[in-house]
Amino acid sequence: MSSNSKITILYSQAACAFFGVDLNPENELMCERKIDAMPDVELCYINDIPTEPFLVAKNRIKFFPFRYQLYGRSSSEEPNLPSISISNQHIHCESQLIDFVNSVFLITDPRNEAKLAAFTQFATKNDAHYLKAQITRKRMDSGRRIERKIVYIMKADDRAQNIGNYQGRFEMLIKGLKKDDFEVFGYTRKSPHNLSCESLKKNLQNMIDCLRHRSLVESVYVSPNSLAKSLISSRDMSNTDEKLTQMKLDHCAGSTQTLLKHLSSTEKKVCLVIVDYAALSTVPADVQAF
Repeated sequence: MSSNSKITILYSQAACAFFGVDLNPENELMCERKIDAMPDVELCYINDIPTEPFLVAKNRIKFFPFRYQLYGRSSSEEPNLPSISISNQHIHCESQLIDFVNSVFLITDPRNEAKLAAFTQFATKNDAHYLKAQITRKRMDSGRRIERKIVYIMKADDRAQNIGNYQGRFEMLIKGLKKDDFEVFGYTRKSPHNLSCESLKKNLQNMIDCLRHRSLVESVYVSPNSLAKSLISSRDMSNTDEKLTQMKLDHCAGSTQTLLKHLSSTEKKVCLVIVDYAALSTVPADVQAF
């Protein structure tokens, strides 16, 4: 197979591959319905490898719109692209910035010609700003008439400076919040695990140190054993603060329950810093209630 060949896998076929069953019409329909019955997740792939499907939360796809690729439902349908609003899409953290850079600056041929139609559809659907650019028209010697949009590209030096200054600009934001009398503290969560006490302590301390050094928080609240989809109010109900005290973590302010008590009693404005979306919760309704 040539390096420029492209494998096309439909959504139903990818669903069968995900569940590891034979490809036939009956299984395709059954597997597709199984995934469609889970409204909060989407079947997708990354790195242009459609033969390795996996499920990911739909909200995470919106959080990393450059990383995840979705399957088309029919052979004539272009693979779906995440439904996001370009006008409101910003890079909020370093992980998003790295994801954007790795998606734009590639070391393999992205086969742009094959994806041009999909990109145009994506830009039109999301009302990309460049579509509103001024248009110039010119008639070629052959009689063919072409249109060009007048757009501007940031200079390479400015792009590098803008990316390189991201951490500094983020720190200025945090310092500004502190000057405005915000309480700035962090929160980190560890999923259920089989780590030894020492390994868990090291892992949690690394999370705390990351938030303190890169996000300038004074202290960090920790949930050492909870699911991302669990209700925030239900976490760390039994002796968690005592266990955290025994670990002797530096700059640990307590458990989720301690955080909730503090939020209910403080009269100051609060800025809660997390490492990424799943560090707090993967349940949007719970985040809003929180």
